Amino acid sequence: MTRSILIVTGIAREAAIVEGPGIHAVRSGADTPALRRALASLDPKDFAAVISFGLAGGLHADHPPGRIAIGRDVIAGGMRWSASPEIVAALERALKAGGHDHAVVSFAGVDEAVMQPAHKRALHEKTGAHAVDMESHAAAAYAQTHGLPFGILRAICDPVTRALPEVAATALKPDGSVDYLAVAKGLARNPFQIPSLIATGRDANAAFEALRRCRGGLGAGLGLGFLAAHF
Repeated sequence: MTRSILIVTGIAREAAIVEGPGIHAVRSGADTPALRRALASLDPKDFAAVISFGLAGGLHADHPPGRIAIGRDVIAGGMRWSASPEIVAALERALKAGGHDHAVVSFAGVDEAVMQPAHKRALHEKTGAHAVDMESHAAAAYAQTHGLPFGILRAICDPVTRALPEVAATALKPDGSVDYLAVAKGLARNPFQIPSLIATGRDANAAFEALRRCRGGLGAGLGLGFLAAHF
């Protein structure tokens, strides 16, 4: 049986970038409990590895929008899950070969978006992490439970200095697509969010473009097909 690489994303646009041969993508829609339920419904025997893929928030000034972050581990709720060294090494080799700006960092996992710079800095101080997202800790827990190799490949979107607009917290539908009606209603209630939303969109475009570039060089199964023969 040919096993796929299970890719855990947050939104539809991330899943669209990563899809391809050897890939099975799931998305959280920014609902981490729902993601855990979706993962629990999957048969781990179908997968050779679990990769968290998409955007991440920056928790340290070293990481501007568009920098690719490879996870060495993820910290959440007093737990720490390490990424598989084989995956970290393979992703780093591929990114170096492609000339992609990247760093190997620790991630923080959260169930709710970290919106304000002060909260981002506090999370960095607490965990030492340089990036944060809402899926990696759930993906890591699933991988550990089932003895699967685990990795993280994400692009920094909002830097540590960026405050996210309130509307960003309700901008997604459960399937991970943008809820444009909710965005419009939020902006109508508070149009002062518009400059922040524009800046956030600019950051996101840089991050998505970086993801697309590095994804194009990784090939089928994110270049991790070799794992099926070893795990």
